[in-house]
Amino acid sequence: MTDKEKAIVTLYTGYAMLSGERINEVYAYAAELMSRPVYTHELFSDEVQAKVKPAFIALCADETPVIDLKDNDFGCILAAAVRYSLGSRTYMPSLVTGFIRPLLPYLNDHTILNLQKDISECKYYGDNCDVRTWTEFLKDVNAEIEKRGETL
Repeated sequence: MTDKEKAIVTLYTGYAMLSGERINEVYAYAAELMSRPVYTHELFSDEVQAKVKPAFIALCADETPVIDLKDNDFGCILAAAVRYSLGSRTYMPSLVTGFIRPLLPYLNDHTILNLQKDISECKYYGDNCDVRTWTEFLKDVNAEIEKRGETL
């Protein structure tokens, strides 16, 4: 959330989301809304709240979906993508491994172990370039497992 968005929430709800020097964003935004300087005692007035309400409603309506990377269902989707791509003679192995690789530290243990099992037990990885892709990805998965150590 940006400082301006925090200022919007602060002015509409009365809950301070900024402190220190950053509180100036609240005053600046209130002054912009009112087209004049706004004093502390005016910040949470009905007049300021009425002017900030459309921005607050727009902010709430513009929510981006959040994916919980540790969610087991998300892990199942990743495992399905890996299973689909294993042995595929297309661009999919590099696309799937490239998508998952930066997520490895955030995935739950169950997902990590499933990825390791599926890749290590695969009998056919595809073309030579795919073998390299899967071998490197399996190294990264194993490194993540090693990093977690006894927590698995």
